[in-house]
Amino acid sequence: MILIDADDTLFDFHQAEYYALERTFADHGLAVPIDAIMNDFREINAVVWREYETGQSTPEIIRTKRFVQLLQRLNLNTDHQIDPRTDPRSVSDRYIEHLSEAAFLVDGALEFLEQLQGTAPLVMLTNGLSSVQRPRFAKADMGRYFHDIVISEEVGVQKPDPEVFRIALARAAGVCTAPAGVRPDRAIMIGDNLHSDIGGALAVGLDACWVNIRGRSNDRDVRPTYTVTSLQEIPTILGL
Repeated sequence: MILIDADDTLFDFHQAEYYALERTFADHGLAVPIDAIMNDFREINAVVWREYETGQSTPEIIRTKRFVQLLQRLNLNTDHQIDPRTDPRSVSDRYIEHLSEAAFLVDGALEFLEQLQGTAPLVMLTNGLSSVQRPRFAKADMGRYFHDIVISEEVGVQKPDPEVFRIALARAAGVCTAPAGVRPDRAIMIGDNLHSDIGGALAVGLDACWVNIRGRSNDRDVRPTYTVTSLQEIPTILGL
């Protein structure tokens, strides 16, 4: 069985974020150069998503919290300012709408899936928001490659919690329950996030392939079974 992450594994999430933020600010009449604020947004977003992955937050909270913080950092929103252009909930809603349109793929993603298709049950396993992921997956016609798509928000548990991996494996196996552990030679998780994808998979007994297409440093106490810098390297690892 092969479990595959979505963002920054198959989908180019950096490009999607830029696209969505640029259009959101334009829609709200905010003349802010996106290149100048992108790093701030990604820094804030990484923190709120980590809070979600560690059970300290919820999808409902992170949707708005990141824009509360971003707009405050840009001095575009204060407790005493009432301006619909800078209302964090309104900005968030528009951002999510644009993000759901942004089905940009990593180079070689479709060719990679074509190679994997039919070799083993494939399950997409993502922590992304359902309202963002479902439209993007449909636009990219991802359903034809996967036995199932498991979105953490829909099942009520998120990576790196072992339970979400068991849910994904159970669906791939076509059974209602899954064993507490999975033999490494029977399943692998492919993903870009050392904490949620790789650490989570290793904790439940799976092999884990770290897709490091952005040249990140491994600054965590996580040792992937495999590390690749492109999707094209993975079929050889899988013996295809």
